[in-house]
Amino acid sequence: LVTSRAAFGAEAAAAAIQSGHPDVRAYSNEQLVAQFNENGFAYFRQISFVLSSITLGLAFLLIATLLSVSVNQRLDEVAALRALGLPRRRIAATLIWESVWLVGVGGALSLPVGGLLAVQLDRILRSMPGFPQRLHFFVFEPASVVWHVGLLAITAFGAAAYPMWVATSLPIAATLRRETLS
Repeated sequence: LVTSRAAFGAEAAAAAIQSGHPDVRAYSNEQLVAQFNENGFAYFRQISFVLSSITLGLAFLLIATLLSVSVNQRLDEVAALRALGLPRRRIAATLIWESVWLVGVGGALSLPVGGLLAVQLDRILRSMPGFPQRLHFFVFEPASVVWHVGLLAITAFGAAAYPMWVATSLPIAATLRRETLS
């Protein structure tokens, strides 16, 4: 990092360094920010996409596992309810609502926690010396919240698919017999 005199300016210093050392690339803060803006902060967007995808995948696996374990522990109850005439749609709807509740609570908590983390990280990054104060790394965008909610809804329904299939397709008599013998 090099500091230039105010009379000459940062771009003049970067040009002088570049001409004196052709093997070195020199940029002023303004040039660096302009290049970031030109690329649309692609690097940060790629990192964000990868981290979000991993988090969404882990959430899917966690919810699917929790619902599968829950259904497997309640197979006798599900079979008894079906034997009493409870329709498969009602059992499937119950499992979907369990999934929506689990994902919804997690998603609702993630927004304020993520917002607080973003404010703190933005403050830390903006405190770097010589960095433009108007530049923000984390900006709240309502469209991102809509994407967040949509992806969580897809996760909730996708995670409930297998446990729903198990609960609605199990043989009633064989399940009740197995549960009474064990």
